[in-house]
Amino acid sequence: MKHVIYVDILLFINIFVNYFLLLTTSLIMKTKVRKIRILAGAFVGGLFSLSVFLPQLNAVLSILFRAFIALTLVLITFGYKTVSFYFKHFLTLFMSTFLFAGLMSAIWIIFRTDSLVYINSAIYFDVNIFVLIISSIVCYILIYIAQKFFKKKTPLSLKYDITVEACSKKVSGKAMLDTGNNLTDFFTGYPVIICTSNFVRNLIPEEITDILENKRIDLITNEEWRKKVRLINYSTVSGKSTMIAFRPDRVILKDYHKTHETDEVYIAVNTSQKYINENFDALLNGAIFERGKNE
Repeated sequence: MKHVIYVDILLFINIFVNYFLLLTTSLIMKTKVRKIRILAGAFVGGLFSLSVFLPQLNAVLSILFRAFIALTLVLITFGYKTVSFYFKHFLTLFMSTFLFAGLMSAIWIIFRTDSLVYINSAIYFDVNIFVLIISSIVCYILIYIAQKFFKKKTPLSLKYDITVEACSKKVSGKAMLDTGNNLTDFFTGYPVIICTSNFVRNLIPEEITDILENKRIDLITNEEWRKKVRLINYSTVSGKSTMIAFRPDRVILKDYHKTHETDEVYIAVNTSQKYINENFDALLNGAIFERGKNE
């Protein structure tokens, strides 16, 4: 059956779909990337959709073509940092395109629609734009929920040397991986490290140390620290409470294997205890190893 394909609709649909595939890749890999780069990658992905006008590729060439598209889009969107970084993002995007292709096949089988065309990794169908947007957003939300539910921890050991830097100051001590610490910041999703006020006393201004007990962020007059500090809600067997937390400039974790460094983290100060225990100054959330970089 012959299909009438309008280039403007073809480009719009594929740019839109590629945007959400790249956004999903960013979410799964927890890679912070500017939206303009995602848009650039999606636009180039949309241009690849013009391959729908070429003769249909066989199975092997189709896979190679999809791989080439994924390699190109990852390079545009996420850049090249290391071989591991590049390959993991490529594999995630590549598998996402296969899942999407499977979804398109399911739609065709269920609805037997003649308006859907999927050739050479390009999709075209007559669809209400509003339905397309809502469907894509719903899929993204479902992936986000699944990613949160099946979140993995990838630390290499249980004990680390920790260095926390903020405003040209730093403190160092010992940290322990706490598998029960799943605390994250609600707004950013960043993992939270729990420590005592004794550990960070030399790092934060005296005025902030004085208000840790009453948790009155509004009393902070230091503008630089006002931007760093927020309240973190948490739950224990005894009930719910809050801790003051701040975002450091950098956290460095070292063990016998490697060094891990990130700024996508919050340090929560537990004022109800004088020390974590006799051997450690901080409790780590394993999700911290999914952010930042290893050396």
